[in-house]
Amino acid sequence: SANYYHWLIECLPRLALITELDKNLPLLVKGDLLPQFFEVLKVVNSDNRPIVKLENTSCYLVEKLYYPSCLSRVADNYGKPSYCEDLVISPDAVNFVRNAVIKGLNVSCSKRRRKIFVSRKNALYRKLLNTEEIENFLISKGFEIVCPADLSFMSQVLLFSEAEVIIGQAGAGMVNFIFAPKDCKVLMFISDAPFLN
Repeated sequence: SANYYHWLIECLPRLALITELDKNLPLLVKGDLLPQFFEVLKVVNSDNRPIVKLENTSCYLVEKLYYPSCLSRVADNYGKPSYCEDLVISPDAVNFVRNAVIKGLNVSCSKRRRKIFVSRKNALYRKLLNTEEIENFLISKGFEIVCPADLSFMSQVLLFSEAEVIIGQAGAGMVNFIFAPKDCKVLMFISDAPFLN
């Protein structure tokens, strides 16, 4: 849950499985998540269930615990060959999050058509060696260079909902393309190197 991609694709869709349960049942969530994670949780939590932020070093006693299954599974497979069986993404799960966010934030696809490059220049790992050269070239073609981690969740959704083209390296920031218009073109750089996830 500490990774934005996994939060949107694996964690939040599980709320779709508990809509029939008592609305007063709280959601138990790691308390040290980034503010953007709680922003999107607030939007997707359309039942307004109470949110209990858990401390990592504490134990909690609960009377009854519901633990919804994951609808998607994305295994971090560093150190092993990459197998397609490690990745199972439910379109229903992705659409649940997309639709909840678009409705909850009252976002409409704007006529403004932006060209976006999702940069990983501030990432600690998996960076393109020629990032500066790529960014300068794309700027000359009218692209905006964005680092989604520096933006609020609302800003990320609004930005990507106006996209005509999105280019970027595989990573958590690229998951925002689920908020793009359906005719948006996406080009994702991804390594074909074994043992590198």
